[in-house]
Amino acid sequence: MKYVLLTGILLTIGLIAFFGIKWIRVLTASNYNQMLEALYSKTVPFVYPNQTAQLSSYVVLDTRAAEEFAISSLPNAIWVGYPTMNKQVIDTLSKNQAILVYCSVGYRSERIGEQLLEMGFTNVYNLYGGIFEWVNQGHPVVNTNNQLIDSIHGYAPSWGKWIQSEMTIVY
Repeated sequence: MKYVLLTGILLTIGLIAFFGIKWIRVLTASNYNQMLEALYSKTVPFVYPNQTAQLSSYVVLDTRAAEEFAISSLPNAIWVGYPTMNKQVIDTLSKNQAILVYCSVGYRSERIGEQLLEMGFTNVYNLYGGIFEWVNQGHPVVNTNNQLIDSIHGYAPSWGKWIQSEMTIVY
């Protein structure tokens, strides 16, 4: 019994050392909002999908991988990538315009939002829950020709499980 307890303690310490307590909470979350709360640093203000009725008031930046963007995006989104941004796109933006960043769930976009804020951009917002929450709330996604589609890139099966819409999930 003593060895089982000791093994459990050592395994827990090892997992925390390897993943970090934040990622343990993310990986063990029982629902989407609990996972997001564990994931976010809250360094970039949120905009929730139901608050974006006028996406045209934002420059919408997609911070996912090019492969993800090629499958689906928010309407009129511009791909900038992650972890480094497309400098040509960033150089065209005004430091004062409203910018909405998003990714699959909001983690990568929060990192890009932090970079934009450090560069002096003043109106940067992170889409709460990312494109997954966007489609979960019934908002449309488009392909690279800005045509409505019913597919979404799920990033990976362990993350795509958070998509609760009727969309076709592509990996």
